[in-house]
Amino acid sequence: YATAESDLSQPIENLRNIGHATAQALRQLEIGTIGALVKLGAVAAYQRWREQSQREDLNLLYALAAGIKDLALDE
Repeated sequence: YATAESDLSQPIENLRNIGHATAQALRQLEIGTIGALVKLGAVAAYQRWREQSQREDLNLLYALAAGIKDLALDE
């Protein structure tokens, strides 16, 4: 993702590949901005989500990792 400070302060909903439900779940995990996700990292954010939800969803991990790099899931 672009590393400009203004980009990192954007809400998590603005991250590519992230829909409303996922953004809401991330906010509940205190990952409310793109910068918070970048700082934490896709794997740690996914682990936090998995512990809270008790589910596995590798598509979420791929979406977070791709979103950080500003890629679509199919790229």
